[in-house]
Amino acid sequence: MIVIDDVRVQIDGAVLLDGVDLTVPPGRMLGLVGPNGAGKSTLLRTIAGLRRPTGGRVLLDERPVHTLRPQALARRIAYVPQDTALSFPFTAYQVTLMGRHAHGEQDAQAVLAEAGIPMIAITNNWGTLEEVKQNLTLLGRALGTEAKAAEITAELDRRADAVAERIGAVTDRPSVAILSNQAGRPFINTADVLTSDLVKRAGGDLVADRIGLGATGPVAAEQLIAADPDAILLVDVTGKGRASYAPLLDNPAVADLAAVRDDRVKLLPARISYGVGGVHLADGLEEIARWLHPETS
Repeated sequence: MIVIDDVRVQIDGAVLLDGVDLTVPPGRMLGLVGPNGAGKSTLLRTIAGLRRPTGGRVLLDERPVHTLRPQALARRIAYVPQDTALSFPFTAYQVTLMGRHAHGEQDAQAVLAEAGIPMIAITNNWGTLEEVKQNLTLLGRALGTEAKAAEITAELDRRADAVAERIGAVTDRPSVAILSNQAGRPFINTADVLTSDLVKRAGGDLVADRIGLGATGPVAAEQLIAADPDAILLVDVTGKGRASYAPLLDNPAVADLAAVRDDRVKLLPARISYGVGGVHLADGLEEIARWLHPETS
């Protein structure tokens, strides 16, 4: 049973919830409806123990939610926020296990099967064009579409080979900083991201390798300034375009970098540079190659 007793939440002087009372008996399904800004998300976060109320209390089976240890709370409450951003390239398999960690689950496929969700387990990453082709082949076998998968991988091979031949004589490999906007702020991508493989195939080198960056993560202006890349590739995951990078690129010191000053900055849609792109990854590879080495077009 969930009991919400005279709950009040105040943040920075603003009252988001005031005097909320509610009792939800076991087994009851309840919908929370209200206009934007009414406090629905705040109430749910408070019930889930993610925000401690300023006043009042939330009880879960007669125990104050905020007194429960995180693992005990995770066994009792499942909370899915309205917006979720993954800062690292976790697989669906890994995300499923995260949700069941408190229950000691080790087999995501069994968890999904129990929920009636069919699953194809692909254990390798999508970090290179070769891995993408392997995964497409596995999906083709699992779905009975081997011929289509073979057609896509053959097309990727043909166009990747054409790019390799075109830039084969190139000796100048510009250093590229790859930034992405999937987490609400610019991240700098490392070698384990597919776009990095496309950049290397297109005749570029990774700034992340040069500065010894081990994992994809938020990028600070100082980090980009110190790296001083020859070119900057912006991967548009959210569809918000270059504007989502403005706080970083408009920094006066960043704006003074040669790459920015000389407009060696390119925006690339994630649909042609991330693993889900399929055959369109060849479009991304060709576009990056033309950008880095226009003399070979």
